[in-house]
Amino acid sequence: MKELEEEFIGRGEVRGFQFKCLLMCDKAYLYSVTTEGGVHYEVFERKENTQFDCVSYPKSNSFGVWAFTTVDWGKALAKYEYYKAKEKKVLDEIDPDLIDDDEPDDEEINDEIDE
Repeated sequence: MKELEEEFIGRGEVRGFQFKCLLMCDKAYLYSVTTEGGVHYEVFERKENTQFDCVSYPKSNSFGVWAFTTVDWGKALAKYEYYKAKEKKVLDEIDPDLIDDDEPDDEEINDEIDE
C-alpha cells in the first residue's frame, strides 16, 4: 500500500499549494497547507483506495464529510486527536468543547485566501 507523501506541491485546483504532514496515525492525518494567502490545516480520516493500492488524499467534495479544514491550529489538533481516540475507542477522553463545528467551510477559506 502506497502511503501519502510527507511533503508535496499541489496540482489541479490546489496548484502551487505546499502540503506538509505534521501528524499521522493509523486512522488520520493532519497537514499544513501553505498558500499565497497564508497557512491552514487539513485533517482527515485515512482512506485506502484498494483499486490503486494507495492511501487517498481527500478531494474538495470530501471536506465536511470525512475531511476538515481550519485556520486554527487548536481546532485542527482537536480533530486529529478525535480521530486518534476513535482508533483507540476512548472518545470520552476528548473534550467536546474543543471540537467546533462552526469552523469556516472551504468556500469561506477560499474567499479569505482570495482577498
